[in-house]
Amino acid sequence: MLFVLAAVGSVTAVLGPSRVPSLADLGLETALLLPAVVTGCVVAARVPSSPVGGALSWVAAAPAAVLTLERWGVVLTASHPWLSFVLTSTIWPCLFLGFLALVLVFPDGLLPGLRWRVVAWMAPITAVLLSASMSLDPSNFTAGGGPVPGTPPISVPPLPRIGTLIALFGVFLGVLVAAASSLVVRFRRGDALTRLRVRWLMMAAGGVPLLLAAGWVAVALGAPGEMAFVGFLSIVLLLVPAAVALAVLRHDLFDVDRLLGEGVAWVLTMLCSAAIFAVVISALAQVLGRDSVVGVTGAAFVAALCLLPLHGALAGVVGRVVDRERHVLLTRVRQFVRAVRDGSVEPEGVEELLRAVLDDPDLRLLLRRPGEGAGMVDLRGAPATVRSTVLQVPLLTGEATVGLLALGSGSTRRLRRAREFAVEARLPIEVSRLRLELRGALDDARASRARLAAAGERERQLLERDLHDGAQQRLVAIGMQLRSVQRGLDGQAHAEVDRAVDMLEETVKELRRLAHGVRPARLDDGLATALRALKHDSALPVEVRISEAVAAEASDLAATTIYFVVAEALANTHKHAQADRVDVSVDQAGGVLSACIRDDGIGGAVDGFGLISLRDRVAAAGGTLTLESRSGSGTEIRVELPCGS
Repeated sequence: MLFVLAAVGSVTAVLGPSRVPSLADLGLETALLLPAVVTGCVVAARVPSSPVGGALSWVAAAPAAVLTLERWGVVLTASHPWLSFVLTSTIWPCLFLGFLALVLVFPDGLLPGLRWRVVAWMAPITAVLLSASMSLDPSNFTAGGGPVPGTPPISVPPLPRIGTLIALFGVFLGVLVAAASSLVVRFRRGDALTRLRVRWLMMAAGGVPLLLAAGWVAVALGAPGEMAFVGFLSIVLLLVPAAVALAVLRHDLFDVDRLLGEGVAWVLTMLCSAAIFAVVISALAQVLGRDSVVGVTGAAFVAALCLLPLHGALAGVVGRVVDRERHVLLTRVRQFVRAVRDGSVEPEGVEELLRAVLDDPDLRLLLRRPGEGAGMVDLRGAPATVRSTVLQVPLLTGEATVGLLALGSGSTRRLRRAREFAVEARLPIEVSRLRLELRGALDDARASRARLAAAGERERQLLERDLHDGAQQRLVAIGMQLRSVQRGLDGQAHAEVDRAVDMLEETVKELRRLAHGVRPARLDDGLATALRALKHDSALPVEVRISEAVAAEASDLAATTIYFVVAEALANTHKHAQADRVDVSVDQAGGVLSACIRDDGIGGAVDGFGLISLRDRVAAAGGTLTLESRSGSGTEIRVELPCGS
């Protein structure tokens, strides 16, 4: 509304007798001011609860009102010279009121506390008082040599007047600084979203103090006010509204940290390059003369040579200051990578790390096993699928995609950081992928070895049955037939048949021994019975404890393996341990059949042929064997086998 009134007032003043300025100038000013008003209205409509929209409109409304009053000041020059001077020359502090209002309420209203309310009220009061104080300077009137006819309406002694003017100017600057400090307070106290929005305003308004100071200096040196403050007004009226609209409506459209850091880095680079140019040209001027073309060319060459290295160094320093959060998170990722390299953490923790540093609890790290087509798996090896609508960061090795990061929620800032952090965390990601492949290969090897062991066990059982039911029975039948024939013989023939029958009996015994070696017959009555039989055959005292959970019909492969391990362990104890007793305990729980063989001998056992063969037998059944044998402390062998009861 104020902008509309100001526009109407400006048109009225332009169409008045003075016709200052022209309609073309008025159109140009309106074009510069209108974007801020339109942007403010859009923000107010989209986010009605936020005061930012109204304050953003004031950014343009305040200059529009000041310009309108200046035009009417020109109209009133003849009739009200002092008022005309105030409106045309000293009302400029009011230009800042809209920007101050925006800074104080951005992004979520005025900060709580009395001091911030005082700052908000002091801004317009100080601007008006400063304008009035400047208008009372006697040097502005004809009596003091100025352009304004007459004398000041209020006569104030010089010392109080100058002191008041300095004090008001200081207070006005203090209000500006206090308003700027509110952004710092918000940035330090706010959440991640608030800090991100404040960065947008900081990026756009970062040059306002410098351009404002440059404008004051230019005015002091005699430059026209319109020219002196053109840079300041361009930023305030164009860049600030655009940045504020993005911060409120689409804060994640661009990576503001990167833009802000790069902008500051390039500004510092240009300043440093200019300083280098000035120093070099000054030094060469002392040697080659001030008008030397070689000196200028040499200085330009040195400045250009330093440009890129200087920018790289400054970008790193500025990044640590402007985007400190990214620097801290990047350091955290690098520390994790070093910990993985040192072996102090598991590489699979990289997924949780990326979720933490990217603040994305739904992030997933998916990998592709080498040689397995296009399918993806998670870090546990389970197959995983990703919707095409999910934002993805591919992980490449050469031209091959070896994995991807699936982001739970996406933004330009998060996407850029995800790419950067994925590059930094490539070592644990690649190690996780290789470990996943290795676990798969080991699982396949164990499964294959278990299948081979089971097949071998089935073949041994078949051979045992064939020996018992086939060849052995036929040999027994032949012996019986020979005995029957022997009854009708005498002399030498009787003795020959008798020797043949004895040879058949020895052959049957050998077949029984072989069949017993393929699978101990003692296991026919269960593992517990077979182990107790080993106890009775042992020359040493053996204590056998078998849990009630051990099923008599447990997996035949597991029972056979446990039997042979116990038998071999007892044999080794008899030969080498110099032990007084042996304890054997067997238990079954959770689908695992376990056995522990412990003696009180001299210890010091090492892997030899016997233990290696036992390890191979246990591994073929899909189990593990551990040996603990310290010198003087006996020997303990533990076996764990998967067992289905």
